Amino acid sequence: MLMVSELKKYYKIESNIIKAVDGITYRFENGKFYAITGRSGSGKSTFLSLLGGLINADSGKIEFNGKEITGLNDNKLSEYRNKSIGIVFQNYCLEPTYTCIENVLLPTYPAGTGKAKRNEAAGKILEYVGMSERNNQQVKSLSGGEKQRIALARALINNPDIILADEPTGNLDSENGKIVMSLLRKIADDGKTVIMVTHNQEDALKADAVLRFVDGRIDGDYPND
Repeated sequence: MLMVSELKKYYKIESNIIKAVDGITYRFENGKFYAITGRSGSGKSTFLSLLGGLINADSGKIEFNGKEITGLNDNKLSEYRNKSIGIVFQNYCLEPTYTCIENVLLPTYPAGTGKAKRNEAAGKILEYVGMSERNNQQVKSLSGGEKQRIALARALINNPDIILADEPTGNLDSENGKIVMSLLRKIADDGKTVIMVTHNQEDALKADAVLRFVDGRIDGDYPND
């Protein structure tokens, strides 16, 4: 379970204070799919970055399975990001000259797992996302939808409990967007917590619940039937 309590992140721009995340309290249940929606600048991506340990909160708490994440030292925070969180970005963030399997394997190297076991796990994950036939193809030759599936495979390789997805279909056409959304739905149905930021209302309807952000706060929590 992931829980945030009175979480805040402010930025100062010249004489203005921007309340990107302004005292959010919320509990994310295991194995559910959440969509975060709202206008640009409402704090969605900042909130996701806080959950992923990519930036530090000014105040408040983030707890994962009963352990506080806020305030961890750099080593412990890196361990949290590597083992418990998988992150998918709108622009993929892949190494273009690496092969698909090399990209998927990147998060496994700090874990110290044997090469054969790593390769076996990567092969299974690539099959899970429908990309096993592209194992040894360079990422730069893939379509956008294929790149995002490789990014999903990379996010899953260390078997994290939580997948964070920031506009995962933002750069995709409708057909590839549907494929990626089906995979995210499948990931949640298989027991992982998925938290997705999106501007796409059709994508948001695939989630179990929609959190609407306004000015750094959750303005509404709407379950999808």
